[in-house]
Amino acid sequence: MSAIFNLLLVRSHYKNHENEQIREQLENKALILSKQLRLYHQVIDNVAAETSTRDMLMFGDAKSAHQWAVEMRKFIPQSIGVALLSSRGKILGDPVSLRLGPQCLTDLTRLSQGESVAHPPIHREIPELSHFDLTTPIFDEQNMQVGILFVSFSLDTLKSTLQESVSKEQFLQLLDIEGHPIAVAGSISTVREQYNISMRVPNSSWSIKLTENLATALPIHLTLSLSNLTMSIIVVALILLFIGYITRTFKNDFNKIKARLIQVSEGVLEEANPNIQLKETAEIIPFIEYIAKDIQKKQQMIANQSWIDELTGLPNRRHFNNEFVRAYNLARRGIPMAVALINLDNFKTLNVSAGKTAGDQALKLLANTLQQYCRKTDFAARLGGDEFALLLLDMQHEKIRPCIEKLAETFLEQQERHPAVPDEFRCTLSCGFTFINVHRDYNAAAVLTRADKTLAEAKSRGKNCVVEA
Repeated sequence: MSAIFNLLLVRSHYKNHENEQIREQLENKALILSKQLRLYHQVIDNVAAETSTRDMLMFGDAKSAHQWAVEMRKFIPQSIGVALLSSRGKILGDPVSLRLGPQCLTDLTRLSQGESVAHPPIHREIPELSHFDLTTPIFDEQNMQVGILFVSFSLDTLKSTLQESVSKEQFLQLLDIEGHPIAVAGSISTVREQYNISMRVPNSSWSIKLTENLATALPIHLTLSLSNLTMSIIVVALILLFIGYITRTFKNDFNKIKARLIQVSEGVLEEANPNIQLKETAEIIPFIEYIAKDIQKKQQMIANQSWIDELTGLPNRRHFNNEFVRAYNLARRGIPMAVALINLDNFKTLNVSAGKTAGDQALKLLANTLQQYCRKTDFAARLGGDEFALLLLDMQHEKIRPCIEKLAETFLEQQERHPAVPDEFRCTLSCGFTFINVHRDYNAAAVLTRADKTLAEAKSRGKNCVVEA
């Protein structure tokens, strides 16, 4: 009687198979694709929100932006092309090596002009590099858009998703806005009565179409139902004896492991719960705690190294760029702010003739001199090579030149006292400085450009020269 009852239920369940069941399946498949696209959007949104991405757009050149895009391609899962675009739509780097084809450039141009473009756009000019594109805006600290992050993903990722969700005797197609196939999966072995249904993939201009062979659906499910019913009668008694204990034990311990892993991901590690039932779980928990502490330690080390110049111990260019934005904002609020760029004269000659050790020592001596003469409100950094920078907060105009000249004099005295720097190769300082003008400087990059030009003028006038913009 039980078997007959189950068969009747199966027959009743699949009576309307061609509408309710298949529609529900297709809605789930469309939702899976939508979630995959949303995941890709979250990944590139996180990359666009990184300080390094914003700094590359605001302060980097096309060559460094190109190299950044090539490296970033390795860290964005399943991406085949990455590029940065300025706020005016200019591509920073070589479009060909960044894998921006003509159709990609056309779509980006249309987007920048406010035209409607299929979302996400599909490009198949090169079959082996068939892909779809995603873009996201990049904002500065004042929430002003400074550019666009472009990322393309291979269509093979969509095909894999379809293959994972297709069942036997089903043919699944993902179509673009014009009805052309993007990816397909599954097959139908025999041509019988078929049911076709399609619907839009949420948050995109794509659609998904499902074709299923109805003639074999009911017999297959009836066979599976009978087989499962027979096996369930044989094993149900054994399962009932163990299922309660196994479920409680494993669920309890696995929840504790999950909780510890969540704590590790959030960077908060609480005291371990000793109420562990399985020996294997008790051995895993200490390893999780050890790994979490090791991750915290290494993250702290990486954070420190990313802001400090290894040779001199001064803040590096990245730290300077970050601090300069704060200084620029203070100046815009009416607080006097001067920017000074310093270059070591004769450094290359010292580095080549007296050796790298003497050159490194000169850099360290200048760093010590800067730290000695800087006030607590000032900020000194090594920008790279033989170039250093100072941010002077609320410094009176007439005191800047004497301060820099005194700094250069002290630097010479320290070289005289140090045996590693030969007398004939001692370095002097060339300096160019400027004030951030609250009424004129509406662009932070323009201030640095003016300071660079002033430093170049100081170097052209000869050694040991201080020039104001």
